[in-house]
Amino acid sequence: MTLPLKSVFVSGAILGLVSWGASKAPESQLVAMTSGLQSMMDTDGDGLDDILEVLLGSSITDADTDNDSFSDLEEHLSGTDPLVYDSGSQPLQIQRQLKLDIYSNGADVVVQLSGLFSQGITGLRLYAANEYYSVRIPANFLAAFQNDERQFSSNVAGLQAVVYRFKLPAQLFLRSSAMAIGVTANVDNMALGVQSHLLTAAGQLLEYRDFASFGILGHSGQSGSGGGASGGLFPTAPGDQMPGEISLGQICVQSLEEIASLGGSQKLYQISDSYCDYMPRAACFSSCSSAVGGSVVGIDIVGLLGG
Repeated sequence: MTLPLKSVFVSGAILGLVSWGASKAPESQLVAMTSGLQSMMDTDGDGLDDILEVLLGSSITDADTDNDSFSDLEEHLSGTDPLVYDSGSQPLQIQRQLKLDIYSNGADVVVQLSGLFSQGITGLRLYAANEYYSVRIPANFLAAFQNDERQFSSNVAGLQAVVYRFKLPAQLFLRSSAMAIGVTANVDNMALGVQSHLLTAAGQLLEYRDFASFGILGHSGQSGSGGGASGGLFPTAPGDQMPGEISLGQICVQSLEEIASLGGSQKLYQISDSYCDYMPRAACFSSCSSAVGGSVVGIDIVGLLGG
């Protein structure tokens, strides 16, 4: 079985995290969330917070939005669409894995880690990196903020689901123009890792979602050459307008190329291509194309797992 939340994170230096940025972001940059939803609220009890469900487009009052006998959390973990009915093929797609989701709500940022397992998830380690620091976040730092652990039965025989949540101050994220959050763990004795790339634009927190890892289909963007990845930028708060938003139904597609290892577990990616493309439930912004040449920070999850 899984260990209690406060005991699974390994202590490490936190100085870099709390000292990100030279100055505090002004309160005016924190965009108030307009939907009236509360942080860490899960109305239908399916393991996905209400705000995450709004971002995904699934129902906050029905644990199985498309009524296909697989919960919205199970579909999110498997990479299938919780809005589209799935027949008997879906159970084959659900495997032991970890998923990292981040959403913002006014002055709060909630980091939610979920996973599927049969025996247990152990050795959880949380990392953070920006252009200047790469740190492993200790348990006593996280314990100072609201957090919890929840377990759920699964419709997939032999598997259970677990969700860990932490509510952190948005200021920790808005002080950096680019950063990454990563997690490594042993899931049924298999070493797994996952990370999220975050960017700040006009005082808003945006998440870069890789199309392959998020199971996003239907876009015309191509992966960059030289081992690059293709994905898009999404607001982390529902109801937020993208900076200089163009229209709903489009997304800022970006191709990333790894250009440097910054030492430790940090990696640096350059935006090699950036343009607006069609994507349901998305929005593009006018500065999308001008992002070419910018940087995105990542974490060497493979290296951490190997170590």
